[in-house]
Amino acid sequence: MNTSTFSIKKIPHYVRVVWHRVVRPRWWNFFHEERVRTRPQADFPTRAHPLFFNSNEYSLQRTLLRSLLSDAEIQQQAREAREHHFTFFSNALRAHGEQIDWHKDYASAAKWDSSKAASELDFVQSVNRSDVKYVWDLNRCQWFTWLGMAYLLEKEEYKARTSKELLQSPNVQAFMRDVESWQAANPLGMGINWAMPMEVAIRATNWIVAASFFYEAEETTEEFWQGFIRSLWQHGEFLSYNLEFVRNNANHFMSNAMGLVVIGAFFMQQNDKALKNKGKNWFQRGKRFMEREIMRQFYVDGVNYEKSTSYHRFVVEMCTLAFVAAERVQQPFNSVCFQRLRQSFEYILTYSRADGSAPRFGDTDNGRVLRYVASEDYNNHLKNLDFEYVFFGNTIVPKESRINSSFSTHFPHGNYVIWRDKNTHFMADIGDYGMNGWGGHGHNDCLSFELWVQGESVLIDSGTGCYTSNTELRNALRSTKAHNTVMLENAEQTEYAGLWRIKQDELSPALVQHIASEQGFTLCAEHSGYLVRFGVKHRRTWQFESTTMEADARRGKLRIKDEFIAGEHRQRQELKRSSGEVSFILSDECECEQISPTEILCRFQTMTCTISNEAGLQSERRPISLFYGDVREGWRIFAPCSTETVSETVIEW
Repeated sequence: MNTSTFSIKKIPHYVRVVWHRVVRPRWWNFFHEERVRTRPQADFPTRAHPLFFNSNEYSLQRTLLRSLLSDAEIQQQAREAREHHFTFFSNALRAHGEQIDWHKDYASAAKWDSSKAASELDFVQSVNRSDVKYVWDLNRCQWFTWLGMAYLLEKEEYKARTSKELLQSPNVQAFMRDVESWQAANPLGMGINWAMPMEVAIRATNWIVAASFFYEAEETTEEFWQGFIRSLWQHGEFLSYNLEFVRNNANHFMSNAMGLVVIGAFFMQQNDKALKNKGKNWFQRGKRFMEREIMRQFYVDGVNYEKSTSYHRFVVEMCTLAFVAAERVQQPFNSVCFQRLRQSFEYILTYSRADGSAPRFGDTDNGRVLRYVASEDYNNHLKNLDFEYVFFGNTIVPKESRINSSFSTHFPHGNYVIWRDKNTHFMADIGDYGMNGWGGHGHNDCLSFELWVQGESVLIDSGTGCYTSNTELRNALRSTKAHNTVMLENAEQTEYAGLWRIKQDELSPALVQHIASEQGFTLCAEHSGYLVRFGVKHRRTWQFESTTMEADARRGKLRIKDEFIAGEHRQRQELKRSSGEVSFILSDECECEQISPTEILCRFQTMTCTISNEAGLQSERRPISLFYGDVREGWRIFAPCSTETVSETVIEW
């Protein structure tokens, strides 16, 4: 679909874009920001009332929480948070000092200028190969939840004591210290942490969740809560005037809507009448935006239209938090949106494998609103559902992270096909690039697939690694060659027009055949991404069959046939021969051995498999990324192909 085509039907939307992106931000900059910045702290309440949960629910939360984390784990991650030791975008703890520098990228040591207005900072251009996401993730203050969980345990121990001296909690002290430090270093509108409204919304949500843990803490002062509530009010005012409303709204605008709903609901819970009214206004606007965007951004089958499993999980979390906030103020979302959200949960439960891991289609940048575990496995989308049920439960979050029992599922609108049993998981992307032709967080991965067998990720997506700090790596990891599909003449399926844009989506993917049983499946699909340039459609057929062995283990054989179909009104003899490669991406945990010119043996920790192709196979090391910030050497196994021949690859285990 070509999103650049003008349509008179789009005029109202373009008017809204101008209103939200030009008119209101300028009004904010010229007239309103200074009034918000200079409103005195004394105008605000001296105590906060919680939004998401209260002390009456702590006992149940502690019981449920202990089923997910031990007391020692909860206390350990809180201790690390108090010492400012974090694992953002890293497997190892990184020290952030006694006093956090809120404008610093601690990975590259580069700093953003805190004396400049946020509107003057170009965060797309890297500063000394730094990555602004490293700064923003730190400023989301997600460790406040870790402090809060540890505080729940402290309160339980305190109640069990016979003496009732004042509880002196290091977690409360750390929470107050970091809030006040952030406020002092980030005056409204100044520096990189006010440059992205999405980050404003996520940070405010984390602060509001933290207030639900700490609102009754005796160590907190009236002055602290006045400053805390004033900061949240500033976050709400800023957000309401600086919405990321664009031609094709996506996760950024959804986060803005979430922020308005959550901040609005929080102020609706306070005693101050003026703040209640302000909160109600924010809440109603955010809820209206989100109800519209849920129906636009999630297909009927529950798949998010950005075509990224990571971003699907991220946006579902945003919606979940907004839905819970709405229930808390007894103004729930409509039933149609609720059903669409339930469908989005079903998609997560279906694409999740038996070990809880998720395929990495599209951008994978560790996006979370809340983080419950310091050393989180970002590729497990089910674990977050468990924690969300503990803290937000009710009718929103599924009670159990169950695996959908169906052996084969086709999501016809998102266009993913999944086949699975407890030993095998296959997922193929047979859909468009994403965002109705805009691009966004999708990749050039049409007719690519991931294969998981016996606990091993056999064929994988190359991941993301980074965005702005290394644009060459960014483009390499979202390239056609970085996926388990065919690339002709070193040409991308879809050409780029920026780090998050494509020129035009001409894929026009189509499902040709899909037959499945408990023993295997046949799947055939095609795309037209190469039709204009090379005169052919790429058609791929997968045939999978499995047989049960002793101890319920299984053998499997997957045949992949790639062929090229002449376009309409074209005769094959008229076509010029085009050459290409069929690629298969494997992780760094695999050992590849060439056992013949046409066959490669792949050894994993718990199983082995062979990949063969009669046209010949080669292998090379190639960068992959298992999570944002991670870059390592994986494998690319590839075979030659051409528009005049049929290529057949066989994977056996």
